[in-house]
Amino acid sequence: MGLKTKGFDDLDKKLNALGNVGRKVGQKAVREGMKPILEQMKKDAPNNPKGISSLGLTYKKTKGAKALKVTKVKTYAKTGTTIIRAGIDKSNWDETKHLYFHHYGYENKGLKGKFKGVRVNTHVGWVTKSFNHKKEEGMKRMTEVIQSEIDNIIGK
Repeated sequence: MGLKTKGFDDLDKKLNALGNVGRKVGQKAVREGMKPILEQMKKDAPNNPKGISSLGLTYKKTKGAKALKVTKVKTYAKTGTTIIRAGIDKSNWDETKHLYFHHYGYENKGLKGKFKGVRVNTHVGWVTKSFNHKKEEGMKRMTEVIQSEIDNIIGK
């Protein structure tokens, strides 16, 4: 007595394709998920486009927010985990180093030492605030990309 089956080859191919979906989709999904967060970081970044301080002093005009970018996307071979980094790193340090110090705070040494020792905390945590503000939207975009890619593999 024999048993006849149909479609197992197609099912096997689809299951094999789904097994690798994480590696295929990971980078695309995290890049898409980072877009709203990076846009918010550029909006929230401390900015001085006119080059004038609150005391009326002239400073170098800053355009560091425009230099914020995705700095690293990596998929680990062993675990399949994909990570993304955005913001400030060595590739854009010269344009963005002031933003780094604004995020963590710094000691003022301005006006020939008159303000020496005064801690500046005006914009502390702006990167974290940007992330927290847009992380839900980023997760939603990542989910949409993953669902779309799975649908493409399945053939919907």
